[in-house]
Amino acid sequence: VLHWAYASAPELRPALRTRIGHALVRAAGLAVPPAGTSYVLDVLVAVTAGVCAREDEPSRDARGALLLHVLLPLHRPAGKVDGYGPSIAAYHKQLVQCEVQLLRAQPVLLPRALAELGRTWPSEREGNSAKEVL
Repeated sequence: VLHWAYASAPELRPALRTRIGHALVRAAGLAVPPAGTSYVLDVLVAVTAGVCAREDEPSRDARGALLLHVLLPLHRPAGKVDGYGPSIAAYHKQLVQCEVQLLRAQPVLLPRALAELGRTWPSEREGNSAKEVL
């Protein structure tokens, strides 16, 4: 439904992008993000493809904010779904697809993105080796 609404109603796109961003920021603050996170990221893969095609200054700023303040924090949740598997596994593929699209469009963001990923890396005490493999 979300994908259909975004594709069918261009006038709603700014509001939908804002709500998607807020939902993902909230999800990043939880130990185990909501089950629908992967579906929201599926829609965002299509949205970022369109945003990455634009070269204007507002689009570059939006790409940077989306990557650094919305997507990269989604690597933080350290919860485990079944006592073993990391919660990020439920949406990791879609998350990486969005991030790669944004970094291809704006490679200058790569050093900042890598620094943020380093901050979210599990510590030895967390022992989340499954998350490290992802």
